[in-house]
Amino acid sequence: MVLKIKKTYIFLTAVFVLIISAFLYFVPMITSAEEKTGTPIPIIMYHQITKKSSRKGKYTVMYDEFRNDMMYLKEKGYTTIDMTDLIEYVYGKGKLPEKPIIITFDDGFESVYEYVYPLFKELGMCGVASIVGEYTTFFTENPDHNVTYSYMDWAEVKELVKGDIIEIQNHSYDLHKNNNGRKGISKKKDEDAASYNTEVGTDIMKMQNIMKEKTGYTPNTLTFPFGAYKEETIALAKELGFKATLICEERVNIIERGDTDALYRLGRFNRPSDISTERFFADILEN
Repeated sequence: MVLKIKKTYIFLTAVFVLIISAFLYFVPMITSAEEKTGTPIPIIMYHQITKKSSRKGKYTVMYDEFRNDMMYLKEKGYTTIDMTDLIEYVYGKGKLPEKPIIITFDDGFESVYEYVYPLFKELGMCGVASIVGEYTTFFTENPDHNVTYSYMDWAEVKELVKGDIIEIQNHSYDLHKNNNGRKGISKKKDEDAASYNTEVGTDIMKMQNIMKEKTGYTPNTLTFPFGAYKEETIALAKELGFKATLICEERVNIIERGDTDALYRLGRFNRPSDISTERFFADILEN
């Protein structure tokens, strides 16, 4: 009798363990599915586009590679959108295409105007260029339109703003640097909130104001230099009126209408040179 009870106990225990194990296995799957009910928005990050092979590297892509990337996206049925398209969708205005993607360009290199702008005109595409105010001002005051290393000037930026091909966003005025304990616009280790908001906020608003003065347009997105940020950076961006921020974490963003908070940590994939288009996009795009 005792043996029979013991066997029954072992059997019931085993069944209980199996039920619990199954529950723990399927709950993450359900949660994961729920988390991915929105629209996937891959964002690709470029910097410099070149036609000189000696300059290609992690942040500099050959023009032919870039063109191949864009042709590949079109062949796969992707439609480029800009940050305003995305923001308006989240805030309840407009629609997104079936397979949206955002193409970004950091720093404001001359190659955006020289190479990207005419190519996007040809292909019917659009992109987002986040410029550094100090760079743009310097090359306005010291004209040097060498596509190998120059940055766009304010006249070129204004021309882009007037169209709907290259959208311009804020990449700080003069904080695209890593010194004195601050990386980009992130908070220093022992910096108090008031000092941080004043110093960084002043620089960012200087960029907003000069953009308005030079082009008549005010950016709605803050692109963090180096992708560096802390929670204080997100809070400051919101306080200053930005509707979205771009970082450098490599992941596809899942966007839902009404989820405005998701706009403040938009991940991007950096596009280096010497990787085939197919290989680069293999783990980014939907199969």
